[in-house]
Amino acid sequence: MVIHPGKSGRPSPGRRKRLAAHRALLVALSLLPGPFAQAAPPPDDPPGQCREAAGFTTRDALDIINIDPPAAIALCRKALQARPDDARLLAYLGRALYKAGQMPESHALIARAADQASPLGQALMGVLYEQGYGVPADLRQAADWYRLAAQAGNPLAQYNLAMLLLSGRGVSTDAALAVRLIQMSAKQGDAEAQFKLGQLYEEGLGVNPDPKQARAWYDKAAQQGHGGALAWKLMDSVRKFAQPYADPPPEPPAPPVIPLNLPDNQG
Repeated sequence: MVIHPGKSGRPSPGRRKRLAAHRALLVALSLLPGPFAQAAPPPDDPPGQCREAAGFTTRDALDIINIDPPAAIALCRKALQARPDDARLLAYLGRALYKAGQMPESHALIARAADQASPLGQALMGVLYEQGYGVPADLRQAADWYRLAAQAGNPLAQYNLAMLLLSGRGVSTDAALAVRLIQMSAKQGDAEAQFKLGQLYEEGLGVNPDPKQARAWYDKAAQQGHGGALAWKLMDSVRKFAQPYADPPPEPPAPPVIPLNLPDNQG
């Protein structure tokens, strides 16, 4: 990069700031972790292959965009042949069928899992009712299913119920309970909840502002590849590296001159 100095032989203040931001961006990008791929299950583990193919991780709800419906459906049907009443496999297959647009069977399988008191099945029933997937949207029903799964410790349900409680959608607003649920979900390793908890501590929403706690939870979410947390860490690094180059605060204006109004003749 060519630097065009000003009259003093140094880059202008504006260029120094741009250079600092550029350096900070390069350094921050170099600090980002690499791919967050998990080890593939062995070929003799049909349930594990079904789980991965259906887009599930520790959060039990990886982005559905990543699902390959034909592969996931085939693997999950194979796994169910050996364990036809496994509630989790029913839920996995139900989610893969949803991605394929086969809503009647998808809803039926997730409902079977939920009826077996599967926390995952209950959480997915909440998702169906919240989003109106294969059923009429019903936030009260969604909250009821999330509550059942959250009480059983499902982190997805805990987080989703907390979001309803924060917004007052389908339930009465309860920020204190929402924060507790987000904390419970985050401590179980839910990256979305970890990121949200970082925001709450940063902004002082429902908790006392605590920059150290905010950073700690952003770090945990970033370690799992959460996009929002990675973006926060990137911008935080940019701010840190650019800070020494920031323009100093302007000097306060000089006080006005007050005339003394002395008489012309003192003697």
